[in-house]
Amino acid sequence: MPEMKCHREVKGREALYKKLEAKIQEEKHWIPSKRRFLSMGNGEVSFLERDHAVRGILNLTKMFKMFPETYAMAVNFMDRFLARLKVRPVHLHCVSITCVYIAVKLQEEQQYIPDLDGLMSSSVKTELRAPCYNPTDCLRMERKVLDKLEWDLNPVTPLTLLEMYFLAAVLEGCLTPDENPNDELSLLTEQLEIALTYSSIAVQTSSIIALSLITVRLSDCPVWSEKLLPLFMDKSKSSHEDFYNCEELVEEMLYSMNSFDMESNLNALPVMYRRDHSVTFAPMSLSQSDLSASDNDTCTPPSKKPTYASVLTRSLNDSMMSMSM
Repeated sequence: MPEMKCHREVKGREALYKKLEAKIQEEKHWIPSKRRFLSMGNGEVSFLERDHAVRGILNLTKMFKMFPETYAMAVNFMDRFLARLKVRPVHLHCVSITCVYIAVKLQEEQQYIPDLDGLMSSSVKTELRAPCYNPTDCLRMERKVLDKLEWDLNPVTPLTLLEMYFLAAVLEGCLTPDENPNDELSLLTEQLEIALTYSSIAVQTSSIIALSLITVRLSDCPVWSEKLLPLFMDKSKSSHEDFYNCEELVEEMLYSMNSFDMESNLNALPVMYRRDHSVTFAPMSLSQSDLSASDNDTCTPPSKKPTYASVLTRSLNDSMMSMSM
């Protein structure tokens, strides 16, 4: 029996590393252009305005008790859109709500998907204040966002790699017996959510962001610092300079969080509906099917998950009808 258990652990570890290497190779396809990202400003959305909008997205997802994956995906959509198109600040509210709306339909369970009116009306209670758009405008924006993203709606986000890197750390014995993997992953996820509200951190690759957060947490673990971290840095071909800079920014962020309880602001927000989706330590089950644009203009993306695709298609059909009226 011990030999069988050891064999299963080895096979599980090999499968994890194989999948992790594939995700690392994929991440570069969904990273916003760093050069374009750094040139934001001059009449378009600035870093400060972008960070303000991401805080609003975070507060909004907390209000509706959405999954962390929904938040990470919405931020990825918005950052990629801002990197591909010059957006005026007055349009940022519409863009951010639209990105949340797309992510919600891809990630959340269908019975818990809030309608667009609910998202927009609730956004005034967050950082996304004073909306000057109506749902029809957001439906039009949805099509524009999808076109600019080229229907690449299955990104490798920092959360994707954070969970996989952390699972590898657990398998290698980086946690003490007193440390609960679920609790540790939940804490790292909350830290990542805050980290993405800083452009200086979000501009880095998903690998660097995830590795920086785990490195700060496991700084006293020799297995992580001497074995796993060099291995993952080599596989991701990450810049050591970028990693050290990001690690320093993460440490400053965590110090600020300890000095000023940012979570208290989030917890003070009203909860629009409640459901139980506590963190479960099963990072390998979070993959989503690919969606890509169809060859014609029917707005029907091919997908292995017809539930999400059908919801997305319905909204796009509504959008086309609204534009034709």
